[in-house]
Amino acid sequence: MKSSSFTKKFGIKLRILAAVLILTTVGSGLCLSIHAEDTSMKKVTSLFPRLYGAWVGDVMPMTDGDQLRLYYLYDLDANSWPMHPFFSFTTDNFYEYYYQDNVGVYGSTNPADQDHLGLGTGSVILGKDGLYHCFYTGVNTLLEGQTTAIMHATSPDQITWTKIPEDTIYPPEGYNKEDYRDSEVMWCEEAGEYWMTVSGRCVTEATGTEQGVVLLYTSDDLKNWEFKGNLFEPNHQYMLECSDILRIGDRYYLFYSWNCITYYAVSDSIYGPYTDPADNVLSSDSFTFYAAKAGTLNGKNYLCAWLGRKRNMKDSGIYDWGGNLVVFEIHQKADGTLALDMPTTYYEYFNKTYGFVPVRQTGNVTQAGNSLTLRQDAASGNAYVSMGLLPETMMMTCTVTVDHYFTQGGLAFGSNGVNGDSMYIMINAQNSRVQFDGNTIDNAGASVAERVGSKVGFRFEPGKEYTLKVVVENEIIALYINGEKTAVNRVYCAEGMDWGFFASNKGITFSDIEIKVTDAVTTQPGDESEKEDQGITGEPIDPDDDDDVIIMPPPGGEDTDAPTTDAPASTTEPANDTTAEPPQSDTQEGEPNTGGCRSLLKFGTAAVMAAGLVLAGVLLICKKRKKPPMTP
Repeated sequence: MKSSSFTKKFGIKLRILAAVLILTTVGSGLCLSIHAEDTSMKKVTSLFPRLYGAWVGDVMPMTDGDQLRLYYLYDLDANSWPMHPFFSFTTDNFYEYYYQDNVGVYGSTNPADQDHLGLGTGSVILGKDGLYHCFYTGVNTLLEGQTTAIMHATSPDQITWTKIPEDTIYPPEGYNKEDYRDSEVMWCEEAGEYWMTVSGRCVTEATGTEQGVVLLYTSDDLKNWEFKGNLFEPNHQYMLECSDILRIGDRYYLFYSWNCITYYAVSDSIYGPYTDPADNVLSSDSFTFYAAKAGTLNGKNYLCAWLGRKRNMKDSGIYDWGGNLVVFEIHQKADGTLALDMPTTYYEYFNKTYGFVPVRQTGNVTQAGNSLTLRQDAASGNAYVSMGLLPETMMMTCTVTVDHYFTQGGLAFGSNGVNGDSMYIMINAQNSRVQFDGNTIDNAGASVAERVGSKVGFRFEPGKEYTLKVVVENEIIALYINGEKTAVNRVYCAEGMDWGFFASNKGITFSDIEIKVTDAVTTQPGDESEKEDQGITGEPIDPDDDDDVIIMPPPGGEDTDAPTTDAPASTTEPANDTTAEPPQSDTQEGEPNTGGCRSLLKFGTAAVMAAGLVLAGVLLICKKRKKPPMTP
C-alpha cells in the first residue's frame, strides 16, 4: 500500500512538473487566459508611492483623461524571469495613487521570444484608432545578435494586451545590438505624424567612436515605422537612456539619463539641433532621481522618475536601481531654461498647522518669532537648534539667507537632540551646492563611497533670500530650492529621531518657518525622541552583492473603500516575480557599459537559476526522504 500510494503521489507530482516544464518551454506559444482575482481599484496614499514588497523602476507617464497614468517597471529584490512587467499608478493630485493588482504588460515565458527574459523601458500612447499602443524594449540575451529590440502591444482598455511580434523593430545596420532600448512614442503635431525616439549607440562622424545617440522613427499608423537617423548626438555620453521630448511655449526639451543623473537639452525646433544648457542637471545625482520622463496634467508639466533604495536600509549603503516614485513640477524660466519644484497639490495634502517649537539649542543661536539665525564661531563652535521629534510626514517652508560665500549649514536628522552626531543635508555655499553625504556633522568632509550620498548644484549669494521647502515622508526627505532645483534622499536614521537646524561654517538664517502636517500625524510639537541614537552603522554595501537584502515596509497604506471599476478580467500573462529594466550604469563618459552588462548578466543568471530550481525540484521529488516539508 505504501509503495502504491507513493507511486500515485509521485506520478501526480511528475505530471505537475511536466506541465510546469511545458509551460516554461512553450510559454507564449500557448494561448493563456489568466483571470485576475481582483480587478478593483486600490489606493496608496503617499507622496512617494510604491507597492508593498516591490519597487518602482523607470517611469513612463501618459495623460489619461483627467488623470496622469504612470506606467513603470515593476521591480523586486528577488526577481525571476521574465522580468519587470509594466504596472501603473493613476493620480490626479500626486498624493493619492490608484492601481490594479497584477494588471500590466508581461514578458514571454517562451525562450524563443524576444521578450523572454524581461521588459525594458518604453511608453504607452492612445492612438487615433482608439487603441492603446505600448512600445517596449524586449530583452533576451539567449538570442544571439538580437539582445534587445522594440516591441509592440495593443489594448482596448489598458487591461488586456495583445502582442504583435511581427511589428518588432531591431537596431538599424551600424548600431550597437545590445544598447538599443527605451522607446518613447508621441504624436508630432508639427510633422503631422507619430514619432518614436529610441536610445542607442553608433559611431558618430564627430568622434569616430561609438557614442550614445537618440534615434528617430516616424509612422502614420503606429505599425509601420521609418528610420530617419539620429535626432540627438551630443558626443559626450556613453548612452542617452529614457529619452523624452516636451514642448513648453516655443521651446523643445529633450530629457535623457546616464551616470545616475537625469539631464536635458533644448532646441527652438522639434527637429533640433538640441544642445545642453550650461547647467542641465535639475535634481540630485546618484540614482536619487533617475530615468525621468515628462507628463502633462491639467495644463501643468511634471517630471517623473524614481528614488533608488539602499541595501538593508543603511544610510552608509549605496543607492541602488529602483525604489519609490518621485514627481516634480516643471517650470520654464525667463531665459528658456527649466526649473523643478514641489507639486502645488502638496499644499492641500498638508492641511494641519504644526507649531514652531524649538526645544534645545547649542552655540550662537538667535530666535526672533518663527526665524532662526545660527552662526558657527571660534568661541562656541557649531550652532544647533533641535525641533524635537521628526513628524512621520511634514512640509516645512521658509526663507534661507547665507551671510558668507563660505557658509555651510542646513538640516540635521537622526539623533537625540541635534548635535555633531546628527546626519546632515547641507546648504553648502562654499561649493555652490546642496548635498547629502550619508555622514554626520562631526564627520563632514570625510571620504565616503560613491553613491552613498548625492548633490545638486546651486549658487548661494550672501544676503540674498532663497525659498526652501522640505517634505518628509518616513525616511524620504525632499528639498525644493528656490523653485529651481530639487534634492531627494533617504535618511533611514531620521525616523523616530529628532531633527533641526545647524551651522558648521559662518552664518545662516531660516526665516518665517512654517510647518504643516496631515491629520494622520500623531507627533506633537515639543515632543522629543526616546530612541537611542542609531548613528551610521555598517560599511558601504557592494552594489553587486545580491545576498544582503531586506525588503522595506511600504510608505503608505491601502484604502479598502477605494472606488471600483467594471473593467473586464485580464488576459495578460501570469505575474511572475518581475523587475525593472537593466540597471543603468554609473560609469563615466566613454567607459564600457558595465551597468548594462551587469543587468544583462542578471537576466541570464535568473534564467540559469530558474532552470536550476526546476532540476532541484526533480531531484527532490525523486528522492523518497522522510523529512518535514520545507516552508517557502
